[in-house]
Formats: sequence, structure tokens, C-alpha cells
Amino acid sequence: MKTEDLQPIKNEITFFMEKSFQFSFVYVGAIFAGVASVKLDVIAEWASKLHTTAETLVVMLIILLNLVYLILASSCTFATLKRGYFILVHGDQKAEEPLVLWEKFMRETPGPFSTVGWNVDNYFVPVIYIIIFLLSICAFLYGIFNTSGKTLIVLIVLMVPYGVPVWCLIQTAKLNNVCRTQAKKIISPERGQQASG
Repeated sequence: MKTEDLQPIKNEITFFMEKSFQFSFVYVGAIFAGVASVKLDVIAEWASKLHTTAETLVVMLIILLNLVYLILASSCTFATLKRGYFILVHGDQKAEEPLVLWEKFMRETPGPFSTVGWNVDNYFVPVIYIIIFLLSICAFLYGIFNTSGKTLIVLIVLMVPYGVPVWCLIQTAKLNNVCRTQAKKIISPERGQQASG
């Protein structure tokens, strides 16, 4: 496929990357809104209407907010990677297409770098996921030890869907390995010239 044929895929990659960043800003905004609602006693008012404590309601909101963020962010990460894989598979296999060159470049480790060193620009993502997962687990444990009855059941029900982002992240890791394998199969222009010369 020519570069112009791959342009719609590039546009989709841009779209999903932008959405991922936007979700991060919305997530931070929701945290600030939550803090403000605690200060304004809005949470306490809602809690009394729901016949629970303000702390328990905060725990549930943290678990729910983190779940929504993790599902959206992990889905966007997978969607971006999948489109990169499409470019690797359906682009010019002689790596003369700029988009194919970029996908290959991102997955090759140049001489002075280790794989870890070459991907340093991506480390904020796993750190964010780990922090959010840990925060959710801590909130869940706090809720378990400080609630009972129906509230406990609600907490457990809120934690069950966390399997979705976990599964999505596992699939993303698998797809990343497939992309690396595909990138290695592509002949770089320099090697192609050496072979023909």
C-alpha cells in the first residue's frame, strides 16, 4: 500500500492517541471535582441519601472512576497499536513507505540503547496503570474492612469488571510482541541496497 492509502490509518492512530490524552485530563479533572465535592459537603449529602457513609461513597467513586479510566485508556492503547500493526503488515514491505519506516524505527533498538533505554518515553503509561490499580485495590480493601451488607456487595460488583482492562493490557502486550516480530521481517532500505549491489 502507498503512503496515501495508509493515511486513514494514520488519522485513526492520531485520533486514539488524542483520546488517550483527553481521558487523562478528564480523569485528573474528575479527581479535582471529587476533592471539591468533599470540601463542599456534597459527598456527605449524597451519602446520607444513599444510606451510607461519605468515606464509603468516596471509595466507590474512586473504584468506578479508575475502572472507567483504565478501560478507556487500555482500549485506546490497543487500538493505536493495532493500527500500527496494520501499517507493518500492509505497508510496503521493502520499508520505503514513511509510515512503515516509522513503525519499524519505533520497534528497533539502536546500537547504544538497550530495549529498556529505547522505550523510556513510554514508561509513564505502566506507572500510571500501576498507580491506578493500586489505588483501586487500596480503596477496595478499605471498603471491605469498613462496610458490610449491601455496600460490601456493591464494592465486590464494582471490582469484577477490572478483569476487562487487565485482559486488554495482556492483549496489548501480546500485540506489541507481534508488532516487534513483524518489524524484524521488514528489510530496511540500506540492507536492500546492499543485497542488490
